[in-house]
Formats: sequence, C-alpha cells, structure tokens
Amino acid sequence: MISFGKRTKHKTFGYIPRFYNPDKEALEHRLKQYKNITDEDLAKERIKMGFKNNYIGVNKDIRSQYKKKANLRLLYIIVVLLFVTYFIMTSDRLLRMLEAFQ
Repeated sequence: MISFGKRTKHKTFGYIPRFYNPDKEALEHRLKQYKNITDEDLAKERIKMGFKNNYIGVNKDIRSQYKKKANLRLLYIIVVLLFVTYFIMTSDRLLRMLEAFQ
C-alpha cells in the first residue's frame, strides 16, 4: 500500500482509573468533623454528603414516595385532559363553529 507522508499515531491520555470506596469516604468525613474546621466548611461538607447520600440511594423510601406522587399527578393530568377533550368533542359549540367556517 502506498502512503503519502507519516502515519498519524493515536492519541494517548493519562487517565488513571480510581477506586471509590464508600466506607473510606464516610470514615474520612467523620474524621474531618473532629479536626479544627470552621463551621462554614463543616456546613458545606454536611450539605455535600447529604446530596451524595440521597443520590446513592440511602433514602429509598423517600424516593419511592416521590415516584408514587409523580405517578398519581400524571394520572390526574391524563384524566382531566381526557374529560376536557371529551366535552369539547361532544359539545354543540364545536359543531357550530365548524359549520360557520364552511
């Protein structure tokens, strides 16, 4: 095979995969609480850990409650839209309006 110029080499990246250990993270968080940390830093850390715990799925009951509420709300919206559509389609006003355009 004939080639013109140098062949390009693929790019290499210096990616080093990291291992996530939730027990180690929790231990480090507890140790940070007892060191000399300002109240502001501690509050930020508490908020960060709260988001992380909720994201990981510690509060599965709360998540299932939100899912149930969202599903019921969706069901209510669908039912209301169906009733509104039914009343619009069966009303005489719609027929009269269509006849007026013809």
